[in-house]
Amino acid sequence: MLSLKKSIYPVILTVLVLSGLFLGTTTASSENIPEPSCVCADCGKPCGSGHASTCIYR
Repeated sequence: MLSLKKSIYPVILTVLVLSGLFLGTTTASSENIPEPSCVCADCGKPCGSGHASTCIYR
């Protein structure tokens, strides 16, 4: 029983370290997020730039 405890702790420690490294490298950052590319359904102008004078949503 003693040898089983001695051999399981290094395995658990290795799994914890590897999972920490994996999670540390897969976090999202603000530089990876693309700019939104939405447009108005009626006039086709980009969101936030205002609407055309003929747009029904103006």
